[in-house]
Amino acid sequence: MPDHAAASTAGCEQRGQLADAAAGAPRDKALGPWPFRFLLAGSVFNQVGFWIQQVGVGWLILELTGSSLQIGIASALRGLPMLVASPLAGVLVDRLDRRRIVLVSQTVMSVATLLLALLIQTGWVQPWHVFLLTFVMGTAISVNFPARQALIPFTLPPGQVGRGVASVAAGQNGARMVAPGLGGALISLSGLAACFVAQSLAFLTALGCVWGLPTPPPARTSGASVWGTMRSGFGHIAGSPRLAGLLLLAVVPTVLALPYQQLLPVFAQAVYDVGPGGLGLLLTANSVGAFIGALSATHMMGLPRRGLILLAAGVVLGLSLVLLALAPSFVVGLGTLLLCGGAFAVYNATNNALLHEATTDAYRGRVMSIYLMTWSLYPIATLPAGALADRVGAPLTVALGGGACALLVLLVWAALPALRDLH
Repeated sequence: MPDHAAASTAGCEQRGQLADAAAGAPRDKALGPWPFRFLLAGSVFNQVGFWIQQVGVGWLILELTGSSLQIGIASALRGLPMLVASPLAGVLVDRLDRRRIVLVSQTVMSVATLLLALLIQTGWVQPWHVFLLTFVMGTAISVNFPARQALIPFTLPPGQVGRGVASVAAGQNGARMVAPGLGGALISLSGLAACFVAQSLAFLTALGCVWGLPTPPPARTSGASVWGTMRSGFGHIAGSPRLAGLLLLAVVPTVLALPYQQLLPVFAQAVYDVGPGGLGLLLTANSVGAFIGALSATHMMGLPRRGLILLAAGVVLGLSLVLLALAPSFVVGLGTLLLCGGAFAVYNATNNALLHEATTDAYRGRVMSIYLMTWSLYPIATLPAGALADRVGAPLTVALGGGACALLVLLVWAALPALRDLH
């Protein structure tokens, strides 16, 4: 049997078993059957650990080196595996037991953070320890994300995937609202070691949530090499205008719009003169908007013409950044960031759900791994944005990125009939 046919048959059998589990499981109208609720809870705890780590690693590197450049290096080392290893990770997700992949990668993340906590507590920690363990974490994430995404359709009845994807996005944005403050509080009250112990506990809790999922391993693919499986995944994307268009639309805001987040400290200091406290409010407004947008997206998944929802959210995202650049006061800036966060959350959740619906189970891991690669472009895009901001100022840089984002989303959507026909 060919690679894709074998995987598809295995996927159908696996879907049937899990659909039976989902259909027979006790239901919560909002959260779905119990397998999905466990997967959702695990995703939320995963994000809690991730955002606490964002705070902890930055603070640790700052204490060890006092260098902003070293913080950037640590961030890049986490993003590099997502760019380089994601295609291979997608192959593994489509060839092996997805649940087991999540468990193994989750264990690696837990052990890495515990090891870092031990190094801090003993006073042995050095910058290279942080860089190495951050790289290990990035490698684990590059496998964990597509495997988790590929599990979503197997834990829900048919027709509920879009709402499930949006629910996961809402939970993750809720974690993003709470976890950075929790990380800062842990560092202040108990020290950096406690911060990393908390991360490990969050990752272990996420592991426990996935442990009992009824996910039988798929049948092994016959005959195809790893390289052949990877190549067929790229061929699957290239042969589907809808998939290719959705992945292109995932790249547009990541490269053009999202670098505004790295420029918010400039807005707080040079534009609004509100200091660190004001920066915290700007970040909070953005996170609250993202949470509200993700919750709204869960209700939009049942609406018709979701291609138009995707288009509208992308245009609103770009225009809200233009408004941010023109905002005459701090209060107006908070409002535009609320709108910006909400628009991007709707855009991201809708795009993610449509990607799931545009592919098949046989290729889902590879498609989701390429989707993860689009996110790895974000730290790369912040470099030219920062250089441009040094020359022309942060407001004009954000306005140019937002305007280009809105325009390109419109052009891509108009140029590809496969996107205009999305329902």
